[in-house]
Amino acid sequence: MKKLGIIGGAGAFSGLNIYKKILYGVARNRNLKDKDFPQILLHNYPFSSISSKGVDLPTLAKQEIELALKPLIECAKIIIACNSLNPLVSDSRIINLPQLGLIHYKTRKKQNDKVLILCSKTSKEHNIFSEDSDIIYSSNELSELSELIIQNHIVGNTSNELDYFHAILTESKKQDITNIIVGCTELSMLNWNKLSSYINVIDCVDLAVQEFVLWHNKEQNESL
Repeated sequence: MKKLGIIGGAGAFSGLNIYKKILYGVARNRNLKDKDFPQILLHNYPFSSISSKGVDLPTLAKQEIELALKPLIECAKIIIACNSLNPLVSDSRIINLPQLGLIHYKTRKKQNDKVLILCSKTSKEHNIFSEDSDIIYSSNELSELSELIIQNHIVGNTSNELDYFHAILTESKKQDITNIIVGCTELSMLNWNKLSSYINVIDCVDLAVQEFVLWHNKEQNESL
């Protein structure tokens, strides 16, 4: 069985969240035995180049990613549990979170659609998603709220997501936003179903999980 690798540690709980989502995704609507689940290596690397603001030290971050990848040499697919780190590494095995979010939006985009990017401060500063005119990064005020949510989840605490969701809807209405991209793995830990009836939510983590589950199921069927 081909292995999946998850690089956690930026932060740790977001890696665990991806691990759990994959197991639930594989198990959904299927009568499985233990042997039917994927072999997953969750490598929680202690990144020192990352904070709630994103990538603080890009050069060090690149070095740390290379070290984090070494134990996953046998993995056929890899998910890095941090959107900000994805652009810093080139490896065909990596399921690129920001790219998945953008592709999903652009392939379904309708006329006059706009998308609001919710992400870390450095992801916003480095435009890791896009500079297209219909792609809008959150205001400074909303970015500060995002950073607070991220900081809480890094240490395993929950946050007042309802206040955060209200702020997102308020900003979306002001700018005629039709979609949002959840562009941080810590933010993906919120219950976005509460917001999805008001605005289209594109979660990069959920897209990565879906891509892996489809790949795993195909591999399983071909091995029968």
